[in-house]
Amino acid sequence: MSGSRFEEKKRALDSNVQTLEEVQPIILKRVRRDSGPSAVGENILTVKSINLLKGKEEINKKSHHTDEFEYDELIVRRGQSFHIKLELSRPFNPEADKLLLEMHLVGPKPQFGKGTLAIVRLVQELDPKSWSMKIVKVSDRVLTLKVNSSPEAPIGRYQLIVKSLTLNEEFRTKHNPDDDIYILFNPWCKADTVYMEDEERRKEYVLNDTGKLYRGMQRWIGASDWNFGQFDQGILEACFFLLDKGKMPHAGRGDPISMVRVVSAMINSADDDGVLVGNWSGDYSDGITPMAWGGSVEILLGYYSTGGEPVSFGQCWVFSGLTTTVLRCFGIPTRSVTNFDSAHDTDVSLSMDTYYDEDMEEIRDLNSDSVCLRDSNCWPFWHLPWCRTPNYQQPVATYLYVHTNHFLFSKGTYCCGPASLRAIKNGLVFLKYDAPFIFAEVNCDRIYWQRKADGTFEKFDVVKNAVGHKISTKAVGSDEREDITHLYKYQEGSEEERISVQTACQYGTKPNLYRKDDAANDVTADIKAEDKIQIGSDVMLKISLGNRSMDKRTVSLFVQSSAILYTGVNKGTFKREQEEIVLGPCEVKEMVKMLKFEEYDDHLVEHGSFMFTILGRVKETKQVFVKQDHACLSSSSLKIMILGQAEVDREVQAKFEFTNSQTRRIRNVQLRIEGPGLQKPKTIYI
Repeated sequence: MSGSRFEEKKRALDSNVQTLEEVQPIILKRVRRDSGPSAVGENILTVKSINLLKGKEEINKKSHHTDEFEYDELIVRRGQSFHIKLELSRPFNPEADKLLLEMHLVGPKPQFGKGTLAIVRLVQELDPKSWSMKIVKVSDRVLTLKVNSSPEAPIGRYQLIVKSLTLNEEFRTKHNPDDDIYILFNPWCKADTVYMEDEERRKEYVLNDTGKLYRGMQRWIGASDWNFGQFDQGILEACFFLLDKGKMPHAGRGDPISMVRVVSAMINSADDDGVLVGNWSGDYSDGITPMAWGGSVEILLGYYSTGGEPVSFGQCWVFSGLTTTVLRCFGIPTRSVTNFDSAHDTDVSLSMDTYYDEDMEEIRDLNSDSVCLRDSNCWPFWHLPWCRTPNYQQPVATYLYVHTNHFLFSKGTYCCGPASLRAIKNGLVFLKYDAPFIFAEVNCDRIYWQRKADGTFEKFDVVKNAVGHKISTKAVGSDEREDITHLYKYQEGSEEERISVQTACQYGTKPNLYRKDDAANDVTADIKAEDKIQIGSDVMLKISLGNRSMDKRTVSLFVQSSAILYTGVNKGTFKREQEEIVLGPCEVKEMVKMLKFEEYDDHLVEHGSFMFTILGRVKETKQVFVKQDHACLSSSSLKIMILGQAEVDREVQAKFEFTNSQTRRIRNVQLRIEGPGLQKPKTIYI
């Protein structure tokens, strides 16, 4: 390469040229210089008009379940194909013409590397996991294109630009706001993180724009109608305005977890001028009483039309209704949930503590914990797996997002959640986000303490069923109330429920709450998963229990296997065993458990990661323990071999060898190949 060429490339890299708009003139200038002037300038392919087929009765909005939106713009869901028609200046010549689309996410400078700029090229077969398009019909000068978006694309409003290249000549359409396209999450797409399997649930938790919010108390539950109105004119802009106000990076708007957290922070006005001002004082003279609201539309449009001036006032069910509207609008399956007798734990003790003095008078200055008669929460859930057991099938949601009338100062902002529903149910409060607070809301004990003469406190009573009753939501497809308490907690008083409570408390500010003394923790436990196991093989678990005391110990032992993402997010427990182990004095027992391939085959996730957990409770001492181990199963081997000598500017062959280590045939294998500066991303289907 000549010195001048090298310096030219270096300057382009040093200036951090990111977008195709900046790079393309450099490329075109070089083509013209090297090839001479074009002889076919008058035959350059141009685009006369763009038809997005965006009518309510046309194919795009119908197939994407967006025809209820009161918008003229095209609204589609990511990871699913849509159609557009292009009227050209002449018939398309695939031998001489190149055609591509640019999708610019409206916001700060779109960048290809951040996913906010998509370059869509013509292919023979659409790639379901990335941006691509194909010609499905040619009628003289009209091309019908089928365009597929990435199931991981950031959601938002995209500007559409069509570009054509004929030999050395380029044509580029000007931006027309009428051709902008909204892209939302897609619970109908299996590759989307928010995928939900059941159609009736999708209709309820995404498409239903009305619902029920529950109020009252557990002995008398009243229902109020609520207009979510997620499809109303102006609501979509208001929802995206909310993300802008919350300073959410556009590149991060493809992640529903991050988005739920931002929405949680921005629904309340506590520290960032969010949508709604909470007020529990009884004085609403400066605004509207929370009891007056019947829906979300007026509140959201009022906030948007004033440029972000908080609306007064709201309480728990209003926050819940608003959050449900925003998330359903974005395409995240969501339902509003009410928890009756909901605890507010102020000191992260994972218990509701009430203090009395020596004379049994309440010490009010110490009694900051409280129990709300009801607390309305918002539960967005995605990847709704089926937990299969011999006797029943039960849907279990991956995430629980609680939006309460008590906002936490969480990670520097006032919000709450999302947290794993399974973590809440099992007392694993060390997992993200805000799990201790949420666990305490639904399943903590009420502890009564008395001050002794020396100033210390002694526990004198425990109420084990004080909180978390009749957790309610609107049933799918009807106006009936559905009790979903069993999804949040085990049956009150059961062995599993007690283990869950006591496990959680070990991670609170009173870890010794349920221990008699340290000497009582005389049972040791450990679990170890076998290393270096390939997918397709059985996994061996070694469990060790030891008794360090001179007395017999009886252990209720639970062994569970869960699939987890590499981030540590629990995707669901698919196997659970229970047995009672008797340990003699100073006895150690070693056990082996096998996880068969057919047991975990349907639960494999990316990276083949699993979490194995043992939970136990010692009958004699009430000791509770939990131990975990992880295993990452290796996939079938893949080898890459370069054939011959590799030289700059010369073609070279590479051999890819893939060995199936499983005992069965595998299908629909995708071999994805790319190399920076060597090979553009390419997918081979095997």
